[in-house]
Amino acid sequence: MPSSMSSQDEQRTAAPTQPKVRFQLRALEYVTVCAVLWMLAALLQWKAGAFAVELSGNPDESAHYITGLMIRDYIASGHFTSPMTYAEHYYAHYPKIAFGMWPPFFHITEALWTLIFSPGKISVLSLMALIAAATGTSIYYVLRRKYGRTAAFAGGALFVLAPLVQASTSAVMADGLVALLDLWAMIYLVRYLESERTRAAVVFGVFTALSMATKANGVALVLLPILAVPLTRRWHLLRARGLYYAAAIILVFGAPWPALSYWLIKRSMGGEAVTALVIAGTALAYVRVLWATLGWGLSLFCVLGMAGFLVGLWRNHTDFTLAGSFALLLSVWAYHSLIGNGADRYMVGALPPALILTAAGFVWAARRILPHAVPLSARAAVLGALAAGVFVTQTWAVPHKPYQGFDQPAHFLLTTPEFAAGNFLVISHARGEGAFITEVAMHDHRPGHLVLRSTKVLSSTNWYGSVYHLRYKNSKEIRNFLDRAPIDAVLLDTRPAQVWLDDAAFQLGRKVSEALQSDPNWKLRDHFPKLRDTAPWIDLYSRVGPQPTGSIELDLRYTLGKDIVATEGKDGK
Repeated sequence: MPSSMSSQDEQRTAAPTQPKVRFQLRALEYVTVCAVLWMLAALLQWKAGAFAVELSGNPDESAHYITGLMIRDYIASGHFTSPMTYAEHYYAHYPKIAFGMWPPFFHITEALWTLIFSPGKISVLSLMALIAAATGTSIYYVLRRKYGRTAAFAGGALFVLAPLVQASTSAVMADGLVALLDLWAMIYLVRYLESERTRAAVVFGVFTALSMATKANGVALVLLPILAVPLTRRWHLLRARGLYYAAAIILVFGAPWPALSYWLIKRSMGGEAVTALVIAGTALAYVRVLWATLGWGLSLFCVLGMAGFLVGLWRNHTDFTLAGSFALLLSVWAYHSLIGNGADRYMVGALPPALILTAAGFVWAARRILPHAVPLSARAAVLGALAAGVFVTQTWAVPHKPYQGFDQPAHFLLTTPEFAAGNFLVISHARGEGAFITEVAMHDHRPGHLVLRSTKVLSSTNWYGSVYHLRYKNSKEIRNFLDRAPIDAVLLDTRPAQVWLDDAAFQLGRKVSEALQSDPNWKLRDHFPKLRDTAPWIDLYSRVGPQPTGSIELDLRYTLGKDIVATEGKDGK
């Protein structure tokens, strides 16, 4: 027998290994891109000051963090008692839990991440950066097949660099995960429209359900097949099983969560009529948000991409990727316009399809730049340099994350033996309250100290603060409450009214200040934060004498439909 294999044997051996090698190289490529974008996102977080300030970039950020932390601690405890009882007890200590107001998938993701790594600030912000990098890598994946690595990486990097995305990445918010899940729902719907394989439709249903289980914004994906099927003229798929399997998955695993959220939000704030004028105004506002995010240079390429797609469609040439991107962009924009909610961050989910269309418009323009004798790569390089220059000089910036100043008093109270078993009351606006609660919870032996919010014990307010009632009419009644309540320290935000943005809450702070200054049972202990060039704006008062016994009712009638009781003492004892 010959000592070496014949050429036919070598071909049979090499053939199966070539796809495996190609897969491994492609996987390494995507992992490398994701790692680079992850580092870029983390660098932008650092430049924004996200690691040095509290989790208070948005009034919802502290609630997202504490809700995930509660799930993490519930799993870590190993004592799986009644989840509702545990949640109520946890809320009494750190009153920023919003389980149900938002669906659970983001908070479960956060909980699993912090179980593996740490519940610390750097850890949870690293998760936010990874989500942004994964979305950028997904854009790279879509664009690489059509336009090559350079354009693909530019699209992914632009997503991470966009100021709108930076603001989301620097905070513990669910909008980034919604954008990632929405993009992959679009990718698999496009696969289904191209291949007509039922499995792709099922995966589309899974990603849509996960997006709905992350935030009610995921409902926008219901519009995606409604728009994509006509755009691609795949009418016969309405008679196939795939979309109906997807619909069943969405109805069973996705739809209940936003339904619960809508019910709780309506119960909390009441329903406001969404008129045609409100819808039109919101729709226009979102167009402005996307235009401002891309800048006028990239926005023109996006318009070119949409125009080129529509012209091709009119000429009976269907680009499935651009059809899916156009449908997703319209779905996110239309859904949020129809509900009349104008938060800029909701357009994070519209940015990936907008960038895909921008890449299409850029390539279309580069191919038509004169002179044609110059290689396409050179023309694209010049056009790309001009577009990058316009974006950097006219649009790009690093949004600075605001500092509330509550990290220093939280550290003082947690490290001073006098307050080892103490309970704390914080009087501030929503961001200030959230900043203090997260700083205590992050470094506490959970559940340890009771942290009380003025908006729950001194007043009654709904989820959005649009309804605000004081529980105590004057300084004398507030003083009587403070004297008998099991509270050892009060933190009072003394910033001016324009910082509070809520005159009723600001006036409550003034009444508390009057009560504390005239009460011999309380003394001014210190001022925070201690900064080099800025006067402190938080007054810390401590009780004179022993802590009273008793309990405090927390107003949760707008959400749970009842008050819950915060029991005095450490660990609720």
